[in-house]
Amino acid sequence: VTKRKHLVLIPTDKVGFRALCKIVTASNARLDSRKYPRVNIHLLMKYAGPGTSGHGHIIASSACMQGVLCMVLRENDYINKQLAGAKTKINMLTSPNDKKYKNNVSLFNSLSNEITALKTERAEAQKLAKKPFKAKEKGVESHKDSPEYAELRRALDEEIQASKDAADDVVRLKSEIAKKEAQLKVLRQKIKDAEEDHEKWSELNALISSLESRRLSDDELFEKAKAEALRFEEIFGKGNFYCEVQNHRIKEELKLFPMIAKLAKELNFPLVATNDAHMTYNNAEELKKRQITRSLRFNEWEYMDESDKELYIKTDEELSSILLEILDEETVEKAMNGIGDIVDRCNVEIKKENHYPKFVSDIPGETASACLKRLARKGIAWRYNEGEWTKEHEERLNYELEIIEKLDVCDYLCIVEDFLRYGRLLGRIDIQDERFLKDPYNKKLLEELALGEVGLGIGPGRGSAVGSLVCYLIGITGIDPMKYN
Repeated sequence: VTKRKHLVLIPTDKVGFRALCKIVTASNARLDSRKYPRVNIHLLMKYAGPGTSGHGHIIASSACMQGVLCMVLRENDYINKQLAGAKTKINMLTSPNDKKYKNNVSLFNSLSNEITALKTERAEAQKLAKKPFKAKEKGVESHKDSPEYAELRRALDEEIQASKDAADDVVRLKSEIAKKEAQLKVLRQKIKDAEEDHEKWSELNALISSLESRRLSDDELFEKAKAEALRFEEIFGKGNFYCEVQNHRIKEELKLFPMIAKLAKELNFPLVATNDAHMTYNNAEELKKRQITRSLRFNEWEYMDESDKELYIKTDEELSSILLEILDEETVEKAMNGIGDIVDRCNVEIKKENHYPKFVSDIPGETASACLKRLARKGIAWRYNEGEWTKEHEERLNYELEIIEKLDVCDYLCIVEDFLRYGRLLGRIDIQDERFLKDPYNKKLLEELALGEVGLGIGPGRGSAVGSLVCYLIGITGIDPMKYN
């Protein structure tokens, strides 16, 4: 019934932060129709539910009007919106019980019967109109001198006249049939159009019935929201699910957040006062920036209402003051204290760490630093002719090696050199070769298979790495930084 819902998740420590990172990562495998990542209950249970490492280390709160609790309380609003749309559509369609449709069907059947009768009558008239009289007339004329001639002639003339009348009837009946068939064609199209509506009408009628049956009373929705709140408490742990209260002077909030406060009181859940913050300050310049940003999203101007002016970071005094417009003093005080409770509980320290993989040299016991120096020294003879390596080159090499070791990226550069060297060899061999397939990471075998072969290569490098003499000497890049300064 409802659309997506908002839920705020706040890690209390590093364990919670790691669990939250896993939730975010997993959500990116669940993209919606607009390609936005989405979290569901299963992901929350998997990484923060009972028995998981993240359980008890994440605080959740019920968010705004689009939040997990308010959206339950607003279910009827969305049902009513869908109902209104369905009823508007169904009123534009013809139902199977429509009186006009039934009259058209009845008239269609009546006309069809009339046309059938007229066609039968026309067939009889056509038969009579085509009746031949030459032979009969000759026979009558052969009795011209007999006493019965007059009677025979009279009878024949009557038959001839009847045939002529039948020919006139054929013309008349043809015209009548054409008129009635034209009427039938119009009726057939009307019936067809109506019957095309019937399937859509039936689907919409079923949808309307389903939606109407799913509407709940305010009390039922309140109990449903309580059950939802208890479910989130079960996932995140006792005292870790906060009910948010807000007031941006949006009409629906006047009903929703007093209900959220009542729900929290009945369940003995913690409250927290919050405010949607789409800008820092409440001034004309900030409002204008926000309106422009909103309008750029769909390339259509978004008009501002009074509630937009409340979407800024409020002071404690401003926040408590606006909440007192819809909540009692005790509830507001409890909700304001909830802010401090959450802040005091959250101690996430994100330390700066490096997570480079460790390089394993082909030479047993050789460190990444030693390997890098060895490869660089070996590269001098590869990259430079005799006499080209100067004191300036030597100083530059030592300087770079010192900086690289100090930054602890020797492993990183050795790994990059390793896979680039592998890639160059791979580009020169037949990858369907059985010897390669049996032992694809055997570098000596690769070198043997690639010897003297030509194939796909690797480019000379790009970006800041091209400025490094070490990268040039070990084969990561192919441009001499000394030559090009």
